[in-house]
Amino acid sequence: MQNYQLFNLYQKSAELGNANVLFNLGHCYQHGIGIEKDENKAFKYYLESAELGNDKGLCAIKTNYNLSLIAYEEFKDVEVIGKGGFSTIYKARWKYQHRWLYVALK
Repeated sequence: MQNYQLFNLYQKSAELGNANVLFNLGHCYQHGIGIEKDENKAFKYYLESAELGNDKGLCAIKTNYNLSLIAYEEFKDVEVIGKGGFSTIYKARWKYQHRWLYVALK
């Protein structure tokens, strides 16, 4: 099977919300397999995969983007500071290395 055919199969299967397929789609975007490289889309699919419990998706985020997902319970005093067309922005406090920091959440 050609790379573009494999990519198209992943893309169609991703609509079903399968975490492994979403990870594979992110991998294709990150490495340009069957599609032009696109780091933003790779991150998007890795994140969706991780949110569905895929460990490989979480590992890809940590390894490639130097990011960590922080559990909602770690934030204190969460409050809405703005709303846009597709999202809400929040302000919260988060304890990092014995200091409380204000952070923005989307």
